Amino acid sequence: MNYDFGWLQHAIARLNDAGRAVVALPEADLSSGAGQMIRTELLKSSAVEAVVLLPRGSYPGRSGAPALWALHKPKAGAETSRVLLIDASSVEHRDPGSLDWVSETVREFRNGHELSVGIPRARAVSSLDVLMDGANLLPSRWLAESLLPSQGTLEEKLRDVEAAVASLSVVGPLPHVSLAERDGSRVKVGELVSNRSVKLVRTRALPSSAQQDVGTIPVLTPAVLSGYTAGQKYADSWAETNQQLTKAGDVAVWMAGEAIRVRVLADGGAVPSTQVQIIRVIDGSYLPEYLAVCLASGYNSRFLRGTTVQRPNLRDFEVPVVTLEEQKSIEEYVARIDGIRDQIRRASNLAEELRGLVVDAVGEGALRVE
Repeated sequence: MNYDFGWLQHAIARLNDAGRAVVALPEADLSSGAGQMIRTELLKSSAVEAVVLLPRGSYPGRSGAPALWALHKPKAGAETSRVLLIDASSVEHRDPGSLDWVSETVREFRNGHELSVGIPRARAVSSLDVLMDGANLLPSRWLAESLLPSQGTLEEKLRDVEAAVASLSVVGPLPHVSLAERDGSRVKVGELVSNRSVKLVRTRALPSSAQQDVGTIPVLTPAVLSGYTAGQKYADSWAETNQQLTKAGDVAVWMAGEAIRVRVLADGGAVPSTQVQIIRVIDGSYLPEYLAVCLASGYNSRFLRGTTVQRPNLRDFEVPVVTLEEQKSIEEYVARIDGIRDQIRRASNLAEELRGLVVDAVGEGALRVE
C-alpha cells in the first residue's frame, strides 16, 4: 500500500465546498500502478484540479521532481471535467521569477480562459481521457511535442531519396574481373624499407600535456581517421621541435577492434598518435593507394601481434609484386567500388530518414498515401 495517497484523502476530507488544497508528493505517485485505484476515484469525483511537476531538485533533500496536486471538494458525476497538467521539471528553480508562468497558467485555467502557455509545458486534459489511460497523471504523458513533419520537409526528403536512387542507376556496370593463379611474388614491407622504396615514419610518444584543444598541427588518432573529429587535439609547440609531421600521400595504418584500417592521407602536417603507423612511399615503385589496399587485406591479418590488444607489425606485412600499370588498374577499380558504396550508403541514410518521417506521421494519424 502507498501511504502517500493518504495525505490527499486527508486534505480533501477537510475541505468545504469552496476550499482548495495543495499537496506535494513524489513524481512516481502520478503514474504508479499501486496508486491507480485511488487516482481513478479522485478523477471520477473531479477532486483533482491540477498537477504541477516542479523543477528537479526543488524539494530539499531530493534530486527528483516533486509534484503538486491541486485539489478541491469532490463532485459526484463529474467525469467530464478537465485537469490542468503542467511540466516545469526542467526549469531552473533558483532563478527568481522562473515559475511565474505556472501561477499565471493556473489562474487562466481557473478563469476558463485559453492557456497562453501550451504544449510542451501545459495542457488541460479531459479527466475521461486520463481515466481511459489508466489514470496516468504524469504531465510528460500528455505534453509530448508533436513529431509530425511539415509537408515541405516530407517532400524535400522524398526528392532527396529519389535523386540518390537515380544516381545509382547511372553508375553503369563494373569492368569484368577474374581470379588468376597465385604466383607467390610477394615482398615484405621490411624489405621495401631496406630497399628504400618506402619508409616507416617513426613517432615518439606524444604526452597528454602537449595536446591542446586549439592549434594548427592536428594529432591523428584512430577516432579522427575514422571521421570522429569532435575531440580533435593539437600539438603545435611539441611537434615543431620533437616530431616528424605527416605528408600528403602517406599511408596511415591503425586497428579498429580486430580489423586493420588503412587510409591514404590527402593532406600532411599532422602528428600521428602512437596507435597510428605511417608508411611513406619514397622511390615511386608503389602507388600509395595500392599499398593501402594490400595492407588492409585479410591476408595480412596473420601478421597481427598481441592477444588482448592486437597491433599490426608492418615490417612483416606482405605486398604482391605487380607492375605500376597493374597497380593503377587495381587502384581505379577499388576507387570505383568505393564510390558506389558511398552512393549506396548515402541513399540508405536518406531512405532511413524518410522512413522516420513517415513513421512519425503514421503515429500522428496524419499520413495519407495518394
